[in-house]
Amino acid sequence: MSNLQYFSMQAVRELWDNVPNNLDLYFSSTSHPFQERGGDTRDSRISKPDLSELEDSIASTPSLDRANAQVVYRELKDLTPHQASDQRLWTYLCHRTCPTYVSRRWLKERPSNDAAAVRKVQSHFFANSNRVLIRDNGLSRLWWLGKIASDVAPESPDGFLSMVLHRQDISSSLVGRPTVTSNTRVLRVIYNEMLIHWKDDDNRQLFERYTFRRWMRSLNRKGGICLLDAMPDDALSDLVRAEAHSALASDTD
Repeated sequence: MSNLQYFSMQAVRELWDNVPNNLDLYFSSTSHPFQERGGDTRDSRISKPDLSELEDSIASTPSLDRANAQVVYRELKDLTPHQASDQRLWTYLCHRTCPTYVSRRWLKERPSNDAAAVRKVQSHFFANSNRVLIRDNGLSRLWWLGKIASDVAPESPDGFLSMVLHRQDISSSLVGRPTVTSNTRVLRVIYNEMLIHWKDDDNRQLFERYTFRRWMRSLNRKGGICLLDAMPDDALSDLVRAEAHSALASDTD
């Protein structure tokens, strides 16, 4: 069995610099001729993943993110968080392994402005910052969603992802920030509170965009993720619940 490959940094830089010249290729849903050249890849010690389920996904819509996150994490489960933060790996996978999937999912509409088109490609085919890595890259975001779901709700990762991906802004607010994704304990307490509202509120008011954002902002104001982690379990649960209720009450003021 062959091993997972990744780009050299030189190859990443060359692809990045040439995005303006390759816009037609990136925005094509069928043609991605980023051919291999000698010396531009490295071999890892991890087995090559089978991501054909992503490439075979005809719709490639947000509704499939839940399943796709579990596919990517399952196939790349042996990655450590450090390895999964390497831009060379995700740039390689987006360009060589699943370019059609990334294009179909994220590049459906080409901006009329070339500068905006370049930024769009760079956000989804590259991973040169933590924010892009967790939120924007076409494949790494799926791995991190799968990883977080497995850590926070090992008994029901699919259920966790159903809530987190209920709205795009929920994913951005909850797991789209490195400081949050690194703290499983706080995320688990937040998840438990979300689960109550998910099951008991038919309207799922807590999951409305501004309500959920208000809840996350209030928790950050209470001391930030690191200080929240220092609280005893009961106190942390009480605070998370109280701030959720406060965010909901603001909607009725």
